[in-house]
Amino acid sequence: MAPERIALEMDGLAVKNLEGDDVPLTSLWAERRVVLAFLRHFG
Repeated sequence: MAPERIALEMDGLAVKNLEGDDVPLTSLWAERRVVLAFLRHFG
């Protein structure tokens, strides 16, 4: 999948920062490259 398409698919999603505030997911790579890893906890 092209990076531009990934950004469009994730537009509008938010994650929590260390202070507990919502941050737009796409803002994480606005100024630098990032590696995203999604973990799912079963239990």
